[in-house]
Amino acid sequence: MQIIKRRDSIANICFYIGMLIHLMIMVVGYGDFGIPYAGRLLQVAFVFLCFKILMTYYTLTEWMVMLFLGGIGVISYLFTRDEYVVSVVIMLFSCKNVDIYRFLKLVLWTALAGTVVTAVLSLAGIGGMAVDIRDYGRGGMEARWCLGFGHANNLHGTLWYLALLTLIVYFKKLKWYHYAGMTIVNIVFYALTLSRSGLIAAQLVIIAGFILRYAEKAAEASWIYLLGLIELIGIVAVSIMAAMIPFEQYPVLAKMDQFVTGRFQLAYRYADIGQWKVISTGVVTDMVDNGWITIFFSYGYAIGILFIIFHVFLLFRSWKTKNGILLIMIMTSIFYTFMESSYTINSTYLLCNASYIAAMVLISGIMERRGFIDNGREKIERNGNSNISV
Repeated sequence: MQIIKRRDSIANICFYIGMLIHLMIMVVGYGDFGIPYAGRLLQVAFVFLCFKILMTYYTLTEWMVMLFLGGIGVISYLFTRDEYVVSVVIMLFSCKNVDIYRFLKLVLWTALAGTVVTAVLSLAGIGGMAVDIRDYGRGGMEARWCLGFGHANNLHGTLWYLALLTLIVYFKKLKWYHYAGMTIVNIVFYALTLSRSGLIAAQLVIIAGFILRYAEKAAEASWIYLLGLIELIGIVAVSIMAAMIPFEQYPVLAKMDQFVTGRFQLAYRYADIGQWKVISTGVVTDMVDNGWITIFFSYGYAIGILFIIFHVFLLFRSWKTKNGILLIMIMTSIFYTFMESSYTINSTYLLCNASYIAAMVLISGIMERRGFIDNGREKIERNGNSNISV
C-alpha cells in the first residue's frame, strides 16, 4: 500500500511538472516576450506526462484506445513533423486520477494574472502594442485595443476562456451579481476590441451558467444536448462548404461571409478542399481563421474526422452525465474554433482549447466526486455514482 501511494505521488508530481510547463508557456505567450527554447520545454513536458501515464493504472480498453490514438498521432508526426496530435493524446490521458478541479483552479488564477500583467506591461510601453491598427475585414482601417495580446480577438478570446474556467471552478459559489458583473466586463471588452466572436462566446457562457445556476433542472433536458450536436453538424458542414464554394459569387452566401468578416472567402482561397489529403504533409496557412478547416487542411482527413468524433463523444458524455457545464464548454469551443483557429488549434498552447479541458474533466474521473459532473455535490451523493470511464 505504501508503495502504491508513493507511486501515485510521483505520478502526480510528473503530471504537475508537465502541465505547469504548458501553462507557463501559454501565459508568457500572451505577451510579446515568449520563452526561449519553448519547443524543447514542450518536449520535456511530454516526457513527464508519459512518465505519469506509465505510473497510472488503465483498463485494457483504455490502453487500446490510448495506443490507437497515440499511433495515429505518431503517423501524423511522421508526415507533418508536427507533434500536435500525439501531444494532445498524451496530455488528455495523463489526467486520469488527477484532481482536475485543483489544477483548473491553478490554471484560472495563473491565466488571470498573466492577462493582467500582459495588459499592464503593454500600457506601460514595455510589452506588446496596446492598440492595433489594421484592416480587420470590415471595409477599412480600424484601431482596436489588444493590450499586448497581438490581436484584439485574442484579448477578447482570453475573456471567454477565463469566464469558462470561472464557471467550472466556482459554479456553486457564483451569484446573480457575479454574472451581471461578467456581462458588464464583456461589454467593456467589446467596446475595446469590437470582437463579435469573443462577445458572443463569452456571453453564451455567462447566460448559460446563469440558467444552470438558478434552473438546475435545465441540465436534465435531453434536447439541449441535441442542440450541441446540431451546432457541430452545422458548423462542420458550413466549414466544408466554405472550402468548396466561392461564397462571394452568391448573394446569400456572400451575406453570410460578410457577417463573419470574410472568413469563408479566406478558406476557399487559402485552404481549398482540393488540397486536402488523407494525412497532410503539414502545410500550415496563417490566413485561415476557421479552426475546423485548419484541422483538415493542416493535418488531413484522418485527423479531421477524429476531431469531429472526439466532439461527438464529448457531447454524448455530457448528455449521459447530464452535465450542463460540460455542454457549455464544448458548444462554445465548437463555435470559437469556427471563428478563431489560432486560439484553439495551436500546437504550442494546448490548454487554450476548451474541448480538451472538457475531456480532461471526464478522463480524470475525480471531478464527478467533487460535484461538477451533475452540477451539484448533493446529486452525486444521492445517486452514489462516482466513476467515469473513457
